[in-house]
Amino acid sequence: MEAGDLAAQLAEIETALDAESYRPGPWERFLRDARSAPEEQRRALEAAITRVGDKLHLRKQPRTLPPEVGLALEALGACAGLILLAAGAATGAAWILGSAAAVLAVALQPLLKTSMGLALGIHYSYAYLWKGEPRFKLQFGSYLAAPVRRRALLHLSGTLGTPLAWLVVGSVARPSSPTLASVLLWLFAGHLLFQAVLFGLAVAGVQRIPFFGPLRLTSPGAAGWEVRAGLAWS
Repeated sequence: MEAGDLAAQLAEIETALDAESYRPGPWERFLRDARSAPEEQRRALEAAITRVGDKLHLRKQPRTLPPEVGLALEALGACAGLILLAAGAATGAAWILGSAAAVLAVALQPLLKTSMGLALGIHYSYAYLWKGEPRFKLQFGSYLAAPVRRRALLHLSGTLGTPLAWLVVGSVARPSSPTLASVLLWLFAGHLLFQAVLFGLAVAGVQRIPFFGPLRLTSPGAAGWEVRAGLAWS
């Protein structure tokens, strides 16, 4: 598809958003066409894609923070989790170790994924809460302009934070709290297996599973979708 056609699609979407007459469908079609376009065409539209993507997302009126503030809060949360881990290791108190696991499981996932995105040249517009979870809104133009392998790697990094927290705390808890350690290590293994299943289903072309929802809204599902799309275009 020509860059002018993509720009025209984007302009129509933005006009509808500004007029508050947008209905679902055109953005998904634009993304499908843009993903298969040459990288230079996607880069030429990077700023406009980000602008329209943000307008589309902000219709949900999330409470937002600058991404730097969001990252700082996540880093503080991770530091608090590490302090609890150190205290739990020193005292052997299972409740402190369990608290460390809970805090690190929440803080490490967005911290690792967002940091990986920045390292890959993928940027963020703002931070927000979604169902109580901290999230970071991609500058979708920079995301779409990145090669498929970088987009897949970004999402795969989002599968590591929570199981890493359980693995680390479970390993530290073994000497003093073997029961807690066993629970955390089983959670680590089960979580990784579940993530691998979601990734495999997405690569196989499954779009959603019953009682769970669209796979593309999960990190392993999004990674699998990007891998599948990359294989189809290669």
